Amino acid sequence: MQTKRFILSLYILHYAYQAEAGITLEPYFGQSSIAPIMINKSVNTATEKSTPRFEKGLRTSINYNAFNLDLSLGQNDKTTTTEEREIIDEYGDIDFSKEIDFVSTVQNSETQTKIKDKQNKFKATLFFNPEFSSLIVRMKMGVTLTHRTTTVQRTNEDTKTINPSITLDPHASGGFGIRFSQSIFFMIEYNTLFYKFPETKPMEREVSISIGYDLSPNTLPFQQKSILPSKGTIRSSI
Repeated sequence: MQTKRFILSLYILHYAYQAEAGITLEPYFGQSSIAPIMINKSVNTATEKSTPRFEKGLRTSINYNAFNLDLSLGQNDKTTTTEEREIIDEYGDIDFSKEIDFVSTVQNSETQTKIKDKQNKFKATLFFNPEFSSLIVRMKMGVTLTHRTTTVQRTNEDTKTINPSITLDPHASGGFGIRFSQSIFFMIEYNTLFYKFPETKPMEREVSISIGYDLSPNTLPFQQKSILPSKGTIRSSI
């Protein structure tokens, strides 16, 4: 299945190249944060433990006239260790009280719970991406598909693996960048994921940086000369 998807991606890039569409590849690194995740109901207090997630991945953008599509694959993981008796999932997708037997260890104050949450994210985004000389501006809206795998390890107990349902949530983002040359540019973006949509809060916020390489036919060093006028490198004609 992964081989078929890879071959399909190559076909898409091939035909986009033949159509002289703008194609970019951007390895990116991001840091995201969310609301507090640990709540101790026994004493009715919340513990501020909003540990950030660090995500890395790859974006591919296809730009053709007013059509701008961004596809990305990324992965992050976060490990949290706590001695709290009751644990609440930061996204609200997992009911740990049903997944873990807290009663058997409630009297043991030394019991620790280690939670490792791994996320695989696929994003599809439409965006407006004008350029002004060397300055790039981006405004995006799209959807994020998230697949999570959560493992829970409690003291003297076997590890339990939980697989919440795959989620599909809207996101919006904006950013600025600088073009160093005709084919290389740098971007910094601010992304907001509305994981409780249609409610706008709570939300996950992410700041990411990326280095992009433009694979458009008119930016490649080995491009053949043509008597036809160049289409230029402007990202959008909106």
